[in-house]
Amino acid sequence: MLERDIEQALVRDVKKLLLELGTGFAFLGNQYHLNVGGDDFYERKGRNNIYKSRK
Repeated sequence: MLERDIEQALVRDVKKLLLELGTGFAFLGNQYHLNVGGDDFYERKGRNNIYKSRK
């Protein structure tokens, strides 16, 4: 199992939980993989932060 598969499963479960909890909660979005010059970065949609992978 890849790290990305685990992340997707967790995100799916968190979204389901937030829907069950009802109003007052928000899911801000997934992170997106960017490869720039051979370096891996992960950008979180809706935010200005970019995180560099620690592989």
